Amino acid sequence: MSKNHIAQRIPIALDFDGCIGMGEPVKIKYARLMHKIDIGPKTCMKETYPLGSVMYKQLMDKVMAEHTDEYILDPQCKDVLETLTKQGFQLNVVSYRENPGVKTCKEFIKKHALPISFVYGTSDRSKAEVCQKIYARAILDDTLSKLTDLVELPMFLFYLQRDWNTHEKMTKELQKQIIPLTSWQQLKEKLKEMKEMHEAICFYKNIINSDMHLNEIADIIKKDPFLAQRALQEYRRECLS
Repeated sequence: MSKNHIAQRIPIALDFDGCIGMGEPVKIKYARLMHKIDIGPKTCMKETYPLGSVMYKQLMDKVMAEHTDEYILDPQCKDVLETLTKQGFQLNVVSYRENPGVKTCKEFIKKHALPISFVYGTSDRSKAEVCQKIYARAILDDTLSKLTDLVELPMFLFYLQRDWNTHEKMTKELQKQIIPLTSWQQLKEKLKEMKEMHEAICFYKNIINSDMHLNEIADIIKKDPFLAQRALQEYRRECLS
């Protein structure tokens, strides 16, 4: 049997700050040292920082350049990343960071021996260009606005809900386009389902499961989600059981 329905690689984009590395305690520490203010999880984001976005950038420039090594690795992250790698996913960090923040991000990844293939910094610009360049099939981010920039791309959008982003609300329309998650374990299950769905569509539609056909696969999922789910169920029954 031909294996054209099985992808040779499955690129995934992952945000760093707030998803892989937990920097909120570090922000709280240096907001007190630099700006003489006390903040908490709900006031440590650009939109909620008490001194405004300019002072928040000043804080983050310092934290990212000099104190990323103080970040805490999400407890579930490494095990999930290692499992995903074994399942054929290619893991890429796509961060809004710029140098030297990209450098310290890479050092954190190396320190924790995370199976990340590449690290991209967008310098606080949209992540769309990088996601298109690497043919990312999904992205995980904890900032809703970063995901709303990507709704037209042929990829699954996962929003990691944290204590610090409860101020971000999804409209009913966005709820159809962005999938909320509360843990890395949930991401693992959702990516497994996405992988199998792509395989199912390619198997029954006789499509080569490759980067070049990603738009075609995504169009089927978007335009006929019932068909996509039915194909997934049949594929699991016939090919995976």
